[in-house]
Amino acid sequence: MEQVDIYKYRKIVQKIYNNSVYGEIKGDIYNELCDLRIDNKFIERVSVENDRRTVYFELNEMNSDNILSLQTQIKNVIELFINKNYNVDSEMHEFLEAGDGYSFDSYIINNCLFVQL
Repeated sequence: MEQVDIYKYRKIVQKIYNNSVYGEIKGDIYNELCDLRIDNKFIERVSVENDRRTVYFELNEMNSDNILSLQTQIKNVIELFINKNYNVDSEMHEFLEAGDGYSFDSYIINNCLFVQL
């Protein structure tokens, strides 16, 4: 990323996540992420901790294809959500495309994929 203020855009994204919880914008990012369970049979359960800004995806089939697919879907849901609630300029677009580490963090522990917003 060239000369994009990562801190500035991360702060904007965090505000969008917060506003989502309080119903101040279109949609709820947590509900939209939970809906990924509908189309993915390998997701056994999804739970949310709003105060920690965390979504837990418990997987019944833990393999690299499922994890990669889920991470890509999560990134797409987040990008669509931000596009729906923010006037995305070229720098914000670059920030969102730069990778998982900027708009959210994810961790894999045992049979769970943790997403930290």
